[in-house]
Amino acid sequence: MSVIPWWVLREVVACWNRSGEVHNLNNLTLLDEIVAPDLKSHSSIVGFPPGLEGGKKAHQTFLAAFPDGRVTTEDVITEGGEAPHG
Repeated sequence: MSVIPWWVLREVVACWNRSGEVHNLNNLTLLDEIVAPDLKSHSSIVGFPPGLEGGKKAHQTFLAAFPDGRVTTEDVITEGGEAPHG
């Protein structure tokens, strides 16, 4: 089992926090910066476009159903324990 270097973990946590901004601020253009354009989803929604565009449509559908919906991160757990995610 390999241990993730702290600097890589810090980048992963920063990206995770930015994904919360996507949801909470409805900033879908931020997804273009943090998600690979050729994303392959293994849990796609039938009838939605594949990849990143399908993810954006799923987000819009979620917000239409739950306009006050918020995303929060309580903890980030790694092999070595808990990671700071402030």
